[in-house]
Amino acid sequence: MRHHKIFSLFAISAATILSACNAMNNNNTEPQKVFAQVGEGTACEAMDNVSCSGRFGFQIDSAGNFTAGPSFVQKVSVHGTITASELSALAIVANTYLGSASGSKFCFGGATIPGAGEVVTITKVGATDPSVVLSTLPDPVSCLQADPNATKALVAEIDQLRQKYYPVPFPGE
Repeated sequence: MRHHKIFSLFAISAATILSACNAMNNNNTEPQKVFAQVGEGTACEAMDNVSCSGRFGFQIDSAGNFTAGPSFVQKVSVHGTITASELSALAIVANTYLGSASGSKFCFGGATIPGAGEVVTITKVGATDPSVVLSTLPDPVSCLQADPNATKALVAEIDQLRQKYYPVPFPGE
């Protein structure tokens, strides 16, 4: 009986060590992808559409590929890729946000400039539709309920990337 307990203890310890080693190896690669895409759309009442950063939409997928557009009339889109460090930072804030999300709430309003607004969305891996992270538009929409700091971090990250990669003026309109 004593040998059986020692063997069981050894087997559990070995499994724990192997599991920890596997987790460390996984941590040395990419973080697990929880989001498929993040996006942002904006409204700028006092500007023409081509001068409003984000007016035609801006999305980034979990591989770091972005799409700005398409424009309303000519259906022009701009494509590119963010840097590896930008993708890593985005993945961290997106995964933190989704990890803190629980339930939903109504969100609307609060734009700092009258006539301006934004909607930030996130699509989970395996989901077909995006979920709203934040909306400052006047009409209420259902948003994910998440940690306020995680929400601010995700919104700030997508804002920063949009400001860097979204072309202003937008071509072809």
